[in-house]
Amino acid sequence: HRKHTMFSFKSRLLGLALLTTLARANTTSSAEVDVVFPRNDTFEPMPLMPVVFAVQNPAAIEQLYPTLDYMVAPLDAPNEGSFERLRIRYLPPNETTAFLYKGIPSQFNTERVWKFSWQLRWVNCSTSENGTAYDDDDTLNDFHGFHRRTYWPLQSFIFTTRKGGLQPNLTTITTGDDCGKTQALRFDVKEYLPVPAKLSGDGVTSCALLASPAPTPSPCKASIESEAASGISSSLTSTECRSATPAVSCPPKDDGAAALGAGSLVAWLAACSAWAMYNLY
Repeated sequence: HRKHTMFSFKSRLLGLALLTTLARANTTSSAEVDVVFPRNDTFEPMPLMPVVFAVQNPAAIEQLYPTLDYMVAPLDAPNEGSFERLRIRYLPPNETTAFLYKGIPSQFNTERVWKFSWQLRWVNCSTSENGTAYDDDDTLNDFHGFHRRTYWPLQSFIFTTRKGGLQPNLTTITTGDDCGKTQALRFDVKEYLPVPAKLSGDGVTSCALLASPAPTPSPCKASIESEAASGISSSLTSTECRSATPAVSCPPKDDGAAALGAGSLVAWLAACSAWAMYNLY
């Protein structure tokens, strides 16, 4: 009986050790956030400007606990802008690349120089034993050699709206020779670490240990094929067409889409897509 008890105890210990090893020995995975549109270039004035970000490998970025904010303001009047948030958390984890987008109506239907600013916030965890250079003094974000840090660098670039400029074609921008000419952040997740209870008061019980230095981004991998571009355009135009005074021309709705039959609804959505392509491209 005693031998059986000791065997069971050792088996449990071995099982726990194996689970711990598997939890810590995750295969390195990469995640990336790319600015798809706008970019540092000159574009034709737009009645509805798309703001588009790409998130490569959404599953890996989830435990960085990210937030993503952007702001667009005239270069000569920066106080006219304010930060808006895109929902980067809880993206479909089974997608290779997910796209976050929002339309800004009316503002860019004129010739002007603009400043686009964006801020990705993320959490990185590490321990003194894995070679990360931290001092031995514990702060509110340290506990017995465990370190939890939050980063939120601000990045920005200039773009222009002027007659004769480029059309905001998402497929051309992301598949052409200049697909890599954009701002992006890439992360290599080495493993996921359990967060000590003292540092997990906000519900963060585990987070990523990131490789340092950060790897070089690969924004050309976030290409948008024509079908996906049409879907983004359709969604932005459909949303704008529900406003009281749309900034774009909208397909006619006989008594509203809610009153349409199935066949008519499909036709109306197809019309939306066609009108979106016309207005955004």
